[in-house]
Amino acid sequence: MVLLMIDVSFGDWLLGLIPFAILVLLWLTPVFIAFSRLRKHALDETAKAVWALIILILPIVGPITYIVLFSERQITDKK
Repeated sequence: MVLLMIDVSFGDWLLGLIPFAILVLLWLTPVFIAFSRLRKHALDETAKAVWALIILILPIVGPITYIVLFSERQITDKK
C-alpha cells in the first residue's frame, strides 16, 4: 500500500473544511426547525417517530417537506 505524502499546511487543511462545514449547517438548520415544530405538533407518537426518521434519513428533502406540510399556523390551531 502506497501512502501519498502531500505537504499541506494546517491552514490549508482548515480552509478545506469550510465547504463541509457549510453543508453541515445547511442540513442542520432545517433539521432543528423541523424537530422543534415536531415537538409542538399534536401528532400521535408513531407519526412523530416516522417523521423523525424521515427528517434524519432524507437530509434536505425530509425537513423541508415537514416544514412545508405542517406550517406554524397549523400547529398553533391545534392547541
